[in-house]
Amino acid sequence: MNAPEMHTEVMELVRAKLVASRAIDSSYDTFPRVARMAVLDVQLSLDYEPRREKVQIEEAGLVESHMRIAYSIPNDREYLRSGYPSEPLLAEAAARQLWKWRTHPHQHPRYWLARSRRIRRAYGTPSAP
Repeated sequence: MNAPEMHTEVMELVRAKLVASRAIDSSYDTFPRVARMAVLDVQLSLDYEPRREKVQIEEAGLVESHMRIAYSIPNDREYLRSGYPSEPLLAEAAARQLWKWRTHPHQHPRYWLARSRRIRRAYGTPSAP
C-alpha cells in the first residue's frame, strides 16, 4: 500500500469513527443528530452546559461513540468536562465529512436554501434577498 492510499484509508477510518458509522458517504439526513453534532463540534469547539441533564446525556454520548475525550469527571459524577483534542487528522476528517454532506448528489442546493430560510424565520432573522 502506498502513502496516498494509506492516507485515504486512515482518513476514512477517522470519519467513520467520528460519525460512528461505516456509511460515511451517505447524505446528511441519514445520520443521527448526535453524529451531525459531533462533526460540527470538532469544527466549532462547542461548549456544553453541565447543569442540564439532557446536555450531560448528549455529551456522554459524544464521548462514548464519537471520539470526544473526557478530560475530568468529579467524584460525585454529576457531570464531566470533555472536548475534542487539537488533532489535525480529526479536524480534517470533520471537514471532509462536512464537504461530503454538502456535495452529496442527493442533497440539492435548494434544500439547503429552503432549510436556511426556515431557520431564519424560526429565529426571527431577516432573509437574504
